[in-house]
Amino acid sequence: MSNEVATAALRQERDRFVAFSFAAADLLLEMEGQNGKVRFASGASRAITGETCETLPGQSLYSFLLEADRLLFMRVLERLKEGGRIQPMLLQVVLPSKVHLPVIVGACRLPGTKNLFVTMTIAEKFLGQPHVHRDATTNLLDADAFVDKAATLMKHHHKGSSKLTYVDLGDISALTKNVPSNIMERFLTQISAYMRSASIDGDAAGQIAENRFGIVHHVALTHLEIAETIGQLSQDMGITDAPLPVEAMEVSTAGLENDSRLFAKTLLYSLKQFADGGINNLGAGDLGACVNNIMEQTLSRLSDLRSVVNNDEFSLVFQPIVHLKTRAAHHYEVLSRFNGTDKNPFQIITFAEEVGMIEEFDMMVCQRVIEVLKKAAEKNKKPVVAINLSAQSLVSTIFVGTLRKLLNKNKIFSSQIMFELTESSRVSDFDAVNAALQT
Repeated sequence: MSNEVATAALRQERDRFVAFSFAAADLLLEMEGQNGKVRFASGASRAITGETCETLPGQSLYSFLLEADRLLFMRVLERLKEGGRIQPMLLQVVLPSKVHLPVIVGACRLPGTKNLFVTMTIAEKFLGQPHVHRDATTNLLDADAFVDKAATLMKHHHKGSSKLTYVDLGDISALTKNVPSNIMERFLTQISAYMRSASIDGDAAGQIAENRFGIVHHVALTHLEIAETIGQLSQDMGITDAPLPVEAMEVSTAGLENDSRLFAKTLLYSLKQFADGGINNLGAGDLGACVNNIMEQTLSRLSDLRSVVNNDEFSLVFQPIVHLKTRAAHHYEVLSRFNGTDKNPFQIITFAEEVGMIEEFDMMVCQRVIEVLKKAAEKNKKPVVAINLSAQSLVSTIFVGTLRKLLNKNKIFSSQIMFELTESSRVSDFDAVNAALQT
C-alpha cells in the first residue's frame, strides 16, 4: 500500500471516529499523551468548560475538573493502552461560575499515536435522577448508596467477574496527629481517586465509616494490592515514614448473587459489623455465614414486634412543641415508647415497615390517642396533638379507610389532631400520600 493510500485510509478512519464521537458527544478533544494539554477542541466547548474552541487548546483539561475527579481521571488514563478505550465515566467540571457541571467522559487512544481523544457530554439525564448520597470529603458513596450500587453490580452487570473488598485504615489519627488537616484531606482525596479508578465503572467505592471503605472491583485485582497501594500513598505524600499498615479483606458473596434483596440485606448487615468493629469484626469474611445470623435476628425481632402489637406493650408520651415567642405549648407530638429499655423506637418502627406490620401499629397509636383525648375532655382540656404516621400506612387504602371511619366517629376531636410523616421510610407515591393527608 502506497503512503498516499495509507494516509487516505487513516484520514477516513479518523473522520469516521469524529463523526461517531459527535453522534453521542457534545465536545471532542485531542489531548497530548497524559499531561492533559488540549491540542484540538470542537463542539460545545464554552458550555462545558467556559472556554471557546480557540482558547481551550494549550490549556490542561485536568484544570477544569473537580479535584477528586481530576485525580480519578488521571489514574484511569495511566492504564489506557494504545488502541484501548475507557468505559464512560461521570465526572464534574468546575465552571468559571464555580457551578459543578456533571459530564459523561469517554477516552481512547487510536493506534499509531500517543495522543488521546476525549469526548464529553453534558449529563442531563443524571440531573433528574434521585440524589446519590456521598461523603463530603472523599466524594465516595455513603454506606446506603454503596449497598445499592454493590447489589446491582454483583447481580446484573458483572456476575462472576467482580469481587467485594473491605479496606480498613485502622487508627490512622494516632499516626498522623501532627499532619495538617489540609494534607490529610488531600490524602483521603487520593485514596478515593485510587479506589474509584480501581472499581468497576469508576464509581463502585464507598466510605462505610471513618477510615473504613468498601470497593467492588475486577477479579484480577487482589485485596493485598489494594492495601499495598493505599499504604504506599501515605509514605509517598510524607504522611507516614513507612507505608501505612492497611488491612483489606475480600468478602465472599457465593450463593447470594441471584437474590439481590437477600444480598443487599446481608451486605448491609456485614457493613454494619465492619463499620462498628473493622476487619476483625467480620470473622471469615463470608457473607453467606451472615445469613444465618440475620435469620436468627429477624425471627427474634419479629417475635418481639408481634408481642408489642398483640399485647399492647407500648406507651405514648406527649412532647410539647413550644411557641418561641409566647413560650406556650403549640401542640404535643405523640411519641411511642416500648416496654424494655433495650428496645429502640426508631428501629422497631423501621422493622415494622420492613415486615408489613406498620399499618396495624399506626392504627393502634391512633386509637390510643383518641382515648387520651376523651379522658382530657372529661377534665375540660383540649390539647392539640400531632400523630406520626408511616408513609407506608398512608398509601394503604385499607389503613386510610379505617382511619377515616375512626375520625368520623370522633369528629369532636377533629380540630385537635394533626398528622405528620415519619422519617423512617421513603415516600414512593406522593400523590397517594397527599390525597390521604388532604382528606
